Amino acid sequence: MRAAIVTTVKSADNLESWIRWHLSVGFAQLFIFFDDPAADAQMLLTALALPRVCAIGASAAYRYENNYCALPSWPALADSVGSQVQARQRLNCEHCVQLAEERGMRWLLHIDSDELFDPGSGDGAVPAHFAALSAAGAWQY
Repeated sequence: MRAAIVTTVKSADNLESWIRWHLSVGFAQLFIFFDDPAADAQMLLTALALPRVCAIGASAAYRYENNYCALPSWPALADSVGSQVQARQRLNCEHCVQLAEERGMRWLLHIDSDELFDPGSGDGAVPAHFAALSAAGAWQY
């Protein structure tokens, strides 16, 4: 069961460790939206060099170029997208659903860069965790 993570980061000092943890437990893809790509340019470059990481400079220009105004939550969040990180996180998640589907992901988990997802031990723990949810008839978790 292919699963991915989406997160929005700004000044994430431990991001490389966070990435390596989630790749090691079996996530197929990590989507990292850099909230301030200019300030985090070095970490953005580092993330781009890692396997199975899609690092995105989530600037206002990126949101415009990728038609965020067509996302379901845009009407409710348009006024706060410039000032509220939660608005940008929600929009990045909605945008990421399409990115994840294009890459064959069945599950997309949103967590912050200061949180770790622990699926339990053993090889294939992440796929097994999400396969069990699917087998139980869950479509979201």
